[in-house]
Amino acid sequence: MTELTSLGAVIAHALELEQSLQVMARAAGDARRAEASRQRGEELARIRREAISEMILEPLSGIEAISLNGLSLDAATERLAAFYRDAADRMSIPDVARALRRLGERTARIGPR
Repeated sequence: MTELTSLGAVIAHALELEQSLQVMARAAGDARRAEASRQRGEELARIRREAISEMILEPLSGIEAISLNGLSLDAATERLAAFYRDAADRMSIPDVARALRRLGERTARIGPR
C-alpha cells in the first residue's frame, strides 16, 4: 500500500475508510455501526480543522494506507481500529495521537455484535 506522509493524508484516508465502513454497515443492515462510523467521521473532520497548522508542518513516516475491500464487516472494523492504533503510535503530535487512539478504541468497542 501507499505510505501516508502527512497528517492531512492520514485524516483524508481515515475519512475514506469510515465512509467505506458506513456503506458496508448499511448493506449489512447494521444501523448501529453505520451511525458510529458517521460520528467518527465527524470527529476526524474536527481534528482536521483544529490541527491545520500541524498538518502543514509535521512530516510523518511509517503509516501505511489500508484497504477494507473484500473484508467482512467485522474484519473491516477490526482493521480500521488497528489502523487508528498504528497511526496514533506513530503520531508525534500528542493531541492528535490521543484523538486517534480514542477513535481506535471506539471502533473496536462497536465491533462484532
